[in-house]
Amino acid sequence: MKRIIINYLKDNVKNNGRQSGVFIDRLSEELNIPTSDLLGVLVELEKDDQLTIHQGINGPMIYLK
Repeated sequence: MKRIIINYLKDNVKNNGRQSGVFIDRLSEELNIPTSDLLGVLVELEKDDQLTIHQGINGPMIYLK
């Protein structure tokens, strides 16, 4: 599942000179993975220094490193 998430972010989160992210809810919907399952994997990826989880105004955002 980690590879699926990283590949999705690489393919769908564009970096136009600024860091772009995706909301956890959207990522969950796009990958058809329940948010509760996704959160555990995202935390593991953050610990592996592959991505960053940032609490934005409209909810948590995922950014590739």
